Amino acid sequence: MDWRSADALTFRAYNPQSWSINLKLKIKDSSGNKYQKDVMLPPRQVEAVKIPIAEIASRLDASRITYLNLFLWKPTTETIIYYTDFAFPSPGRTQANIGLVKFMGISFPATVKAGETVEGAFYFLLNQKLSGDNLLVLRLRQEDTQFPLAQVTPPFPTGKWRVKQLQKIGPFPVTIPAGLPPGTYQLEVALAQPIPSGNRVEYIFQPYDNPEIKGFSVMTLQITDVERN
Repeated sequence: MDWRSADALTFRAYNPQSWSINLKLKIKDSSGNKYQKDVMLPPRQVEAVKIPIAEIASRLDASRITYLNLFLWKPTTETIIYYTDFAFPSPGRTQANIGLVKFMGISFPATVKAGETVEGAFYFLLNQKLSGDNLLVLRLRQEDTQFPLAQVTPPFPTGKWRVKQLQKIGPFPVTIPAGLPPGTYQLEVALAQPIPSGNRVEYIFQPYDNPEIKGFSVMTLQITDVERN
């Protein structure tokens, strides 16, 4: 009930629809005073939401919170929203990263030829149990351009992975596209949960709690000339 020791109320929301959603957040105290805020959720994106407690306390008694509601006002069709990572970060305390997954390592050659097939293995550690099964997604990135490499269903489903127990996916073969120009690329490795969205499937990528990893780039890869038989 007492939110005064926190800096903010934070959470993440994923909107799998093809249109934006106006999410309404309502909070009340024990006297019936209320705070309400609109949060726009862009289509097919994960939105990080942060509500400062000082802002909430300007409208009600933050020491006597009795009600929190997230809702849509008269939606015209069935609408799905996924929520995760609710937290109350406190001042003066280093906030832990909210990623459920820690990337632990990789076995992959640093230099490969376009068209070559190599083996890769990837290691992960869960901070919290994953809801549902995830795919392993491999991509190459060069500046703003992505090149898909592989989508792999882990032989041991991620929904059954144990927290704080090292998990390995691989080794398995990965083929570098033959038409890829030589150069320096970033290898992106991610666990992604498939979410049905109409007639297609969207993916929620699990963020890493590794502060040294920007996005999902886990290593630099050099691509050389085409592999010849």
